[in-house]
Amino acid sequence: GSLVLMRNTQSGAGTARTVGNGTLRCFPGDSGGPLFAGTIAFGVLSGCSWVDGDINKPVTYATYTSVDYFNKIGVSIIVP
Repeated sequence: GSLVLMRNTQSGAGTARTVGNGTLRCFPGDSGGPLFAGTIAFGVLSGCSWVDGDINKPVTYATYTSVDYFNKIGVSIIVP
């Protein structure tokens, strides 16, 4: 219940891409890092799925733990 599945979309269009080229990018080792859209924090990245499982191809889906879940596990966001 704490993970969110995110689908790669066209930049600003809000429709699913079937051939990639959306703005979502992630690579091995990104798990555990912050997930932002501009200056808005959405959560912590859990994992990604690439077209045909090839990291050189576009991301089709990513999962993350939402910032909405942080207070349930005693985590706070500190902004400098």
